[in-house]
Parts: sequence; structure tokens; C-alpha cells
Amino acid sequence: GQIILEQPRLYGAYRQGHLSFGALDKVLLPNAPAGTAPGLPDLDLRVIDGRALLETDFGRLAAKADGAGSLAGGFKGTLAAVMPGVTAAGCSGEKLSAFGQVSVSDGKPRFAGPLRLAALACGKNLSTGPSTLALDVTGDKDLGGATIKGKLNTGTLTAPGLSAAHLMLGGELAFRLGMLRGHVLSEVKGLRTAGLTAGTLGVDGDLDMKSGGQNLVFRG
Repeated sequence: GQIILEQPRLYGAYRQGHLSFGALDKVLLPNAPAGTAPGLPDLDLRVIDGRALLETDFGRLAAKADGAGSLAGGFKGTLAAVMPGVTAAGCSGEKLSAFGQVSVSDGKPRFAGPLRLAALACGKNLSTGPSTLALDVTGDKDLGGATIKGKLNTGTLTAPGLSAAHLMLGGELAFRLGMLRGHVLSEVKGLRTAGLTAGTLGVDGDLDMKSGGQNLVFRG
């Protein structure tokens, strides 16, 4: 049979790397056997006007979801999310939003759609204008990792002694076992510094980052 959730409301928190939905944790976040990741349950699910509110260390996240199908494969739907303000690593952003398609194929969840940010400021060191990230993320079947494709475009970028009219950063990365690997490329237009003016400046290469970001290698 099919499980139908009509206008469900979910409230939770993500604090210091821990996700919790209170009394629902035993149902939504079941413990997996040691050394394994749980994966999605084999359920035929329909969600109608689902809403969620998540309090996080980075800001308040509100989301809306609709969709139907098997979580083992065949589920399709939409997901919209918004954070009026977001803070992380000494930076603050305004009006972060996301809207895209969610689906599951062979137990692998996928989200594809744009993320938009009205503005970003990192103290007096860095600021950008409106930015858009075209994102396509496919999780592993055991939810232990993901393949990430993306292309970021920003408006005017300013930093001490540096400004640029436009920044593009894109690539395809794989995140597994705490390691991030893949290919990245970037292009800066209208770059100006105290000793350099460049119409277009590009970087293209491979990235290899170990757990915690302590060992970062770029070849390009």
C-alpha cells in the first residue's frame, strides 16, 4: 500500500553536527548497524503540501515539499527551501533560497535546481552581489556519500585590494568517507588589483581534500 502524508508539519534542529526531530528521531533517524549507513526505506510514499522548519547553527530553514513514488526508486517531487539569513565561518548571507526537483532512482536520492543568495559578506574581507548556484546532487544508495555537480555565478566581488565584475566556479565532485575529490574550474572577469588588470582569468584542475580539510591538494 501507499503511505499518504497530507499537510504534514515537521520541526527539528541541527546543532553541532547533530540532526534531531525530537520524539520522531526513532522513526525518522533509525540507528543503522555499526559501520554502515541506513539508506532510504522501501516505502511507497505520497507527500501533499509538506512543510518543515529547522533551527540550525547557521540560521532558520523553512522548506516545502510535494511528491509521490517509491523511495526505493521512482519517487518524484519538488522541494523549495528558504533561509532569510545564513551565517557560517565568519560570513553572513541574505535571502538564501532553493527550488528544484527531487527524485529517487535505484535507492539514490537526487536534487536538481538552483540555489540563490541575495548577498554575501565576510566581515571587511569579502563581499559579493547576487549569486546563483546551479546544483545537481545525487546521493549514494547507502547515503554515505554523494556526487555533486555545480556551477556558481556571482555578481560583483570585492576584497581588500581586489575587485572583480563576475566570478564563475564550477565542477564535479565526489564526497565519500570524509574525502572530497573531483574536477573544478573557475573564471574571473573584470579582475582589478593594485598591480594587475585582467579581462578574464581562469583556473582549471583537480581537487583532492582529505577529511576535515586539513590536507588540500590542487593540480591544474
